[in-house]
This record gives sequence, structure tokens and C-alpha cells, in this order.
Amino acid sequence: MCTIVIVNFSLSMVGMLAETSRQLWSFSRDKGVPGGWWWWWWWSLSPLTTFFPWLYLQSI
Repeated sequence: MCTIVIVNFSLSMVGMLAETSRQLWSFSRDKGVPGGWWWWWWWSLSPLTTFFPWLYLQSI
């Protein structure tokens, strides 16, 4: 019985995480996240924006 509860809880948490990430993505895409302008400004100044694609291509 405990296993059923744990599996049910785990699967519901995965669903809620997916839902939350999709909502955050859609709000940030439309620049509707409070304080989002600061993150957009910081990310544009960060050298990591050019480093991550390079890191991905190196891992292939």
C-alpha cells in the first residue's frame, strides 16, 4: 500500500513540475515574469550564452 502511495506521489510531482515549467516558459517568452527584465539583461551580458552552445557541440 505504501508503494502505491509513493509511486502516485512521484508521478504527480513530475506532472506538476512539467506544468510549472511550461507556464514559466510561456510567461518568460512573452516577458511577463515579474523581474524578468533583470534576467534578460543579465543573460545578455553573460558570456555563458555563447559558451553553452559551444559546450553542447563539443559533447556530440
